Amino acid sequence: MSSLPCRSHKYYRQDVDVVLSNARGQRLQASHYRPCVTTSPDGRLPCVVYLHCNSGSRRDAEEILYHLLPKGITVFAFDFAGSGLSDGGYVTLGAHEVEDLEAVVAYLREEGSTSTIGLWGRSMGAVTALLYSQRDPSVAGMVLDSPFSRLVDLMLELATEQQLRIPRPLIKMALAMLKRSVKKRAGFSVDSVAPLDAVGNAFIPALFGHARDDTFVNKHHSERLFAAYAGDKNFISFDGDHNSMRDEFWYSSALIFLLHALRVPELVGPDIDLQALPPDALPHL
Repeated sequence: MSSLPCRSHKYYRQDVDVVLSNARGQRLQASHYRPCVTTSPDGRLPCVVYLHCNSGSRRDAEEILYHLLPKGITVFAFDFAGSGLSDGGYVTLGAHEVEDLEAVVAYLREEGSTSTIGLWGRSMGAVTALLYSQRDPSVAGMVLDSPFSRLVDLMLELATEQQLRIPRPLIKMALAMLKRSVKKRAGFSVDSVAPLDAVGNAFIPALFGHARDDTFVNKHHSERLFAAYAGDKNFISFDGDHNSMRDEFWYSSALIFLLHALRVPELVGPDIDLQALPPDALPHL
């Protein structure tokens, strides 16, 4: 474990490596972003765990640092197994990432500096949060950006409507072959990655969001998940596509949701830093 010194900055990054591994024994690389001075009565702070998308890494968490840190919320970002600097050769689009998240939450609770825990997932990360939600109802809240409802449904859409354009008579054959290949190479069943089948028993407060012009994961995936979700929920549509930068309305809405769900005013105290972080407030990102 190593930390960047605070010096004249308000916040610092603490890197976590050898002490964090998943149930498969794969080492996960992570970073915990914190304030240099903790003002909460017990020294603990709410934390949001950022869950990156497919082909992403913990660096993707930089999109939320400037919004959450000034409010007294720490951010824990990690590379899923098979991504970034973590061990592993494949991502599994949520199937095994759930175990990675489970290890991270267990670490945060044992480490002792965290009070309430929230999740912020994007695409594959949002799917992982939804699949995890049944395992740990004590999570305070989830921000879910562009999840798919079932991996099989997404594969069929991509094959028939978008990039691949496979003729319909060949779809079943191609899908069966792909399932066997995924099972052999990456060790998971495509059919098991189906958050839509899980959310009826999920009660963590959740904020769903999806870009209106998303042509990779169509917005109807989030709409189906939202309709089936059992817990307190809200839904926001915003401009852009699957990979575009999110607008300020989305970030502001997510921040308001998390301040309430993580009980930030109660645990941290009055919000005294209302300004966004200056560009140089977080060195060596």
